[in-house]
Parts: sequence; C-alpha cells; structure tokens
Amino acid sequence: MDILGPLIGVFLVQLPVLLIWLVGLALALARWQRHPKVSRLALIAFVGFLLSSTIDYLTTLMPITLVEQGWNFDQVGIAMAIVGLTKSVIAAVLWGLVLAAIFGWRRQKTDRLEKDSP
Repeated sequence: MDILGPLIGVFLVQLPVLLIWLVGLALALARWQRHPKVSRLALIAFVGFLLSSTIDYLTTLMPITLVEQGWNFDQVGIAMAIVGLTKSVIAAVLWGLVLAAIFGWRRQKTDRLEKDSP
C-alpha cells in the first residue's frame, strides 16, 4: 500500500491551518511575560490543535488498514464515526480554551470603576 501520497495530500490541505497554529504558538510564547494566563491557555490550545491534527493523518490510512484486516464496510463506518466524534469533542474543548484566552481574563468596566473610587 502506497501511503506517502495520501499523507502528503492531507498535510498540504492542512498546511495553512498548521502555519496559523504555529504562529499562534509562537505569539503565546513571545507574550508569556506580559499575559501569562492568556498565553498559557492559548499555548495549550495551539499545541492541542497541532496534536489533534495527527488524527487526520491516521484517519487517512484507517479505512484501508481496517479493510485489509478483514473489517467489513459497516464496521469501518462505525470506527470512522467514532474517530470523527472524538475529533469533534477535542476541537470543541480546544476552541473553548481559545475563547477563554480571548474573553475569560478581561474584567468588566464596573469592577475597575469600583476599585478606583475612594
């Protein structure tokens, strides 16, 4: 089985997003001193996105490998659905971290006004 072609195809399709995640990771590291909490959440999310992209590589090979091992198409379909659901849950958690990094650390204006008043 020639697996190099499909793996390169998946990598090339994901390349723009992978580059953005790498830039986000670099920015999180560069701004760690100024905004440690935000940077930590962003760093976890971007590393998680990069790691979860490996699922895409595995799912490229998974159907062929399972069929070669004797799985029928219904079983392969169920396995792919489970992988898809897992990837969706992971992505939701990681996007939740991004949202927390963007919005979770901000204080409301009323909090600052109350602290500033004598």
